[in-house]
Amino acid sequence: MTIVDISTTDVLFVVKKIEDRGALDIANRIKQRISSIFRYAIQTGYTEYNPVDVLKDIVETRKVQHRKSLKQSEIPDFLKALDSYRGYVVTRYALQLIMNTFVRPGELRSAEWTDIDLKKAIWRVPAEKMKMKEEHVVPLSSNPSMY
Repeated sequence: MTIVDISTTDVLFVVKKIEDRGALDIANRIKQRISSIFRYAIQTGYTEYNPVDVLKDIVETRKVQHRKSLKQSEIPDFLKALDSYRGYVVTRYALQLIMNTFVRPGELRSAEWTDIDLKKAIWRVPAEKMKMKEEHVVPLSSNPSMY
């Protein structure tokens, strides 16, 4: 099928098929990707119409369910449970680091040893890894048993 032959109905069929499986995020991403392809095709002269433009808000969105934070009185029990956690050790270490540094999970996942100066007990998260695009300096414990 050539790009000029693809209709809004064709795109809707594909997106709804994915949505019907319950993969709402993927359905939205596929719709966005198809739209990007059509925008490129318009810019390069392959077509003059983006059939995705009229499909705004067509995919159902999942309700975000935020987790409740721990109450101060619950933290000691959480830390004890974390110390006795016998699952994946990297998960335990990551949670311990988050509890001690208060960084976002994404910042922790993208951390590199070159960002960390153990002698100065400083972790510099580069601006390009930060949500607000500004360098973030995280003080680290000077207690070597923390690492």
